[in-house]
Amino acid sequence: MSEQPWAGHHGGLPPAGGHGYTLTIPPRRRRPWLWVTLGTVLAVLAGALVWLVVDTAPDAPPAARGEVGQTKVVRASDGNSTLAIPVDWEELPDDFKAEGASLTYGQIFQERYLMMFTDEKSDYDDFADYEDSAVMLMADLPSEATRVGDREPVRVGGLSGARYEVTGTFDGEPCVFWFTLIEGDRRYYHVMTWTLAARKETAGPALAKVVDSFQESP
Repeated sequence: MSEQPWAGHHGGLPPAGGHGYTLTIPPRRRRPWLWVTLGTVLAVLAGALVWLVVDTAPDAPPAARGEVGQTKVVRASDGNSTLAIPVDWEELPDDFKAEGASLTYGQIFQERYLMMFTDEKSDYDDFADYEDSAVMLMADLPSEATRVGDREPVRVGGLSGARYEVTGTFDGEPCVFWFTLIEGDRRYYHVMTWTLAARKETAGPALAKVVDSFQESP
């Protein structure tokens, strides 16, 4: 591959959408993140990804043990929101970002990834429509044994929302995703995080903490 790995990465990531996976977009209305997210997830999780095994023994470095540590505030590229992420997370290079994503960060040693999208309210009937569309696409994740968990009502940055846990197997690798949908004052937001299923116990709470730091900008 000609692309250079991003900071801390010892494996190869294919360019976003590089596996030719396509989805047919319904003509009813524009729903950008619903389509680009799945294509990017496939690109990241498909066979070209080399998983980095990290020792999680007690004497392993903090990053390997799953500790969150210090954070830094990053602003979405559209300027509409912020998140507080661990200082050792890196922004993925342009070749590995989903088109339309306002934030794309991760930590390869911990196998923790995050993408955020912003959508205009005018593209949906209401938040229920936004959420229903998301659940439909979650169930259609092209993985083995995809399972969408129960709806979990959440409050994120003082805003109402819902979170869903989705599990599936990609190229033999069991993975877990969390889809957090947020009803902002001016826009709708979707924050998707994911990790290997084997890392769920440590990664899950840490990823939730990052998502829960969401703030809609004035």
